[in-house]
Amino acid sequence: MTGAALHAQIDALQVNAVGGFVGYGEEHAWTQKSGLSKLPYIDDLLLPHNIDVMHTENNWAEALFGTIMDIPDKMKDNIKVIERRCQAVASSGLSAPSTGKKVDVEKHLRAPMNWVVVSGGDHKRKRNGILGLLCKEHFPGLAQHARMLEPAYTWDHYMAVPDTEDREGRNFGTKARRVVGELWDFYRCEAGYEDRANQVANRACYKLVKDMHYEAHIQAVVQYCAEHEKRKVKKEDARNIFLTRE
Repeated sequence: MTGAALHAQIDALQVNAVGGFVGYGEEHAWTQKSGLSKLPYIDDLLLPHNIDVMHTENNWAEALFGTIMDIPDKMKDNIKVIERRCQAVASSGLSAPSTGKKVDVEKHLRAPMNWVVVSGGDHKRKRNGILGLLCKEHFPGLAQHARMLEPAYTWDHYMAVPDTEDREGRNFGTKARRVVGELWDFYRCEAGYEDRANQVANRACYKLVKDMHYEAHIQAVVQYCAEHEKRKVKKEDARNIFLTRE
């Protein structure tokens, strides 16, 4: 039914004395006059009766808000969408309006920055939270790096320390590979995106290891003051206190 035919049918409806419209259930199924019939372009619509404004607005708003706020299971911006968008930009030869430079599609595809949740799982634990715990569990201690034996303060130290075989007979080669490898004991990666997911994990670990030592310093100050000085120190104040050998 075209927009013009639909418009004519709505205009021809006559109110029944007992309620509803005359001919309901026999000639038509209208229970009320749609407000869409008042649109000036209703006659030009090919499928006017398929428009559901409320659900269209609701779904569109939810998708937009979920994407902007990066809400898992609500966002509509996943790896596949990003890849298709980058490929479309590359094939069209579009350039950035502000600088006039062409978009470096390959750079975005080679170096992903964030995690994308494709579907839910059995737990709600954060990816970086689990990576942080694995960094602490597999802390190498002293590491030989750049011909120097020093505490493993950076992710590069994890990369330089050889791994050892675990109870399951697994050996990942280095401590860094073990941390990232054991992440997949908690998650499943969509087929074809394993390399990109490992890049995101490695990128995250650089900051996680740095933050781990920063938090360790704060906790050490709080614990020392509580055990030896018998006073309570808040974390905000502990950031500015540095322990010495004396």
